[in-house]
Amino acid sequence: MSRKKGKSIRSKVIIAVVAILVATASLTFIVGKELLTETQTKKEEATDQSANEEKSENSSTPTVEEVEEIQETVGENNKNVGAFVSDTHDFYNDTTGYGKIDNLDWNSQTNMAEKIVATLEQMIPQVKNENLKSDLESTRQLASTLLEDQSTSHVRSLHRYFHDLDIALNEYDGATKVWGVTKSLNPQ
Repeated sequence: MSRKKGKSIRSKVIIAVVAILVATASLTFIVGKELLTETQTKKEEATDQSANEEKSENSSTPTVEEVEEIQETVGENNKNVGAFVSDTHDFYNDTTGYGKIDNLDWNSQTNMAEKIVATLEQMIPQVKNENLKSDLESTRQLASTLLEDQSTSHVRSLHRYFHDLDIALNEYDGATKVWGVTKSLNPQ
């Protein structure tokens, strides 16, 4: 009987040790995956920041007067584009602002990217201003890329395009940051 009891205890100890090893391996995997994701996000942010610094060095922030002139010409002649841009910018504010970009709902992001592609394919041929047309084409291409590669940096870039286009076509108070990603706000 004592031999049976000894085998039973030994089996329980072995099972407990195996369970501890499995739990430790699982925890290590989860923590490692979170660290990898965090590192990847930081690399994407650093890449975005250096790209934006480079753009900032090559372009200056437009004055309120310059933006108002763009709004009175380009914005006035493209009200349908301005409405679409405003609505899409609101979507990105709602889905990426206040840290939400770190936990994106990819279904809603890809649905919006599909809508952007379809809508801009209809709008671009009607736009006469070459800078706006170029910005819309770049935005359409970026949305297409997002459909192929679900990257946070693509979503961030789309948000910045719609932010700057919203300023160019709709309203600007002079205090809002301009990302400098559009030709519409940085004609050369």
